[in-house]
Amino acid sequence: MHEAQVLCQVDPDGSNVSDDFPVSWMIDHAHTRQTWHVDAVAGWESPLLSSGVMNVLRATATSFGTALAAASVYFGIVFGVGFLLGSIRVPLLVPRLGERYAELAEMPLMFIAVFLAAGYVLSRFSRVRTPGSWLLVGFIALAMLVLAELLLAMVLADRSVGEYIASRDPISGTVYLGMLALFAVMPRLRLGSNGWRRKEAQVKE
Repeated sequence: MHEAQVLCQVDPDGSNVSDDFPVSWMIDHAHTRQTWHVDAVAGWESPLLSSGVMNVLRATATSFGTALAAASVYFGIVFGVGFLLGSIRVPLLVPRLGERYAELAEMPLMFIAVFLAAGYVLSRFSRVRTPGSWLLVGFIALAMLVLAELLLAMVLADRSVGEYIASRDPISGTVYLGMLALFAVMPRLRLGSNGWRRKEAQVKE
């Protein structure tokens, strides 16, 4: 039997390799037969493997894109409210109350804005379901907010980052840092609150 005929008789799954050839020939060509079999199986499985990897990558990209969109909306709402309140605080409240008390007076309004904005993005982006995903949304939005704050300080107030941080009042600045941390975790906290309310409604029904 010629080797060319042997190659023609090998099935892709290797099922007919062991049945059609003498034992002595199989021993002499064991390494070659094994290679043919591995190549056939790998060629059969690789499209499925590639498809699975691509599906995972697409799902990951879609999930991250949705989280990024939710973070952008969350950041936009809170930043817009903060910018509006700041335009009122600086010319009207700071001359009368001083910077510390003017900023402290603004904090309850910012808390309300953060609370409502988090609830809005939860309802608007209902495809984001897991607690970890909402933590990601919050921290992406936090990065956007801090970056925007620093850019405004550098562009509008003509300050460096170090000068801006040094100019913050120690008391109102500490409260502001706490508000930033709350801003980052508020979507996750609201998610837990909404889940508790849904369970409560199901129990009542």
